Amino acid sequence: MKARTKAPIIIIGTFIAGLVVGVLATNYVVNQRIDKMRDLRSRIGYSEALLEVVQPNSPAQREQIEAILQRTHDGMNRLRREWARGFYAEGDTMRARMQEVLTPEQSATLDEWLSRHQSRRRSSDDHRSDSTKRKSSGDDRSDSTRQKSSDESDHGRDRK
Repeated sequence: MKARTKAPIIIIGTFIAGLVVGVLATNYVVNQRIDKMRDLRSRIGYSEALLEVVQPNSPAQREQIEAILQRTHDGMNRLRREWARGFYAEGDTMRARMQEVLTPEQSATLDEWLSRHQSRRRSSDDHRSDSTKRKSSGDDRSDSTRQKSSDESDHGRDRK
């Protein structure tokens, strides 16, 4: 191989190797940060982080801090459930109002889009709640609320 062709091949090879290493390193760093954030979102991960920061000086103090963190976690979950109920109700209201003014074709397109969007959001919610033990957060709407929302949406379509 001539020196004239070796130089560009070496330069291109070095560039490609650097690109691959950069992509892999970035992927690793990003995944590590995502895992850390996911851990902090769970009560246990957050509690462990706070306990590490304050470093309780006795088992009694540790128990008191853990009790405070548990009460706070419970209160935040209650607020999250209340917010979620209002959020889902507002979405259901928007859908019902839009059904009143849309043509059947537009309504079908909207239903399809909302179904895809909601399934992505719910799978994201499910993924998040896995780390916080679904029983304390999860999908905050009861089955009857979800059914009622579905019935109201269907009722809006039936009026057309």
